[in-house]
Amino acid sequence: MKNIFFFIILAIVHLQCKQPTADIKKKGEIENTEYNNYSQNKESLSVIPITNYYADSIKKSEVMYDIENNKKEGMAILYYNNGNLKQKGMWHNNKQEGVWKFYDEEGNTSSEISFKDDNQDGPSIFYNKKGVVIEKTNWKIGKIDGTSLEYYDNGKIKRITKWISGKKISESKYAYSDSSAGIKK
Repeated sequence: MKNIFFFIILAIVHLQCKQPTADIKKKGEIENTEYNNYSQNKESLSVIPITNYYADSIKKSEVMYDIENNKKEGMAILYYNNGNLKQKGMWHNNKQEGVWKFYDEEGNTSSEISFKDDNQDGPSIFYNKKGVVIEKTNWKIGKIDGTSLEYYDNGKIKRITKWISGKKISESKYAYSDSSAGIKK
């Protein structure tokens, strides 16, 4: 009799401790509810990972979240619904910071874009599907600033454009053949 009573108590405790890991938020998305588990102990842990899933249980995103201050803080990784990486980068005070990498649906790197205080700031580099650089542009506080270079798929320069604070100052276009490159006006 003691054994039956012990197993009943054990089963009740187990069922009360077990919480669901995900709830359907809206059609096509599942929201991770691990946040609820962490929020009960937020004195000991204020930045936690939040993971969201597509309806077919494929991971949609992983974002570090500061529950105390209600903002994104740390690494963020987003995925396409085929499971491939979509983008990754850092958040600081709910703003994009540093170099963010973006990928196409096949998993190829499509661009690397620098951010500071949620504005594009620094170099941005774009790639074709073969991984060849097709554009390099510099940004300052959300505006194109400096020299922007566009490339043909073979890596030769296609266009050079000079910018100051988002305004185009000059542009040179280049044509090429297999043996040489020349300026096109």
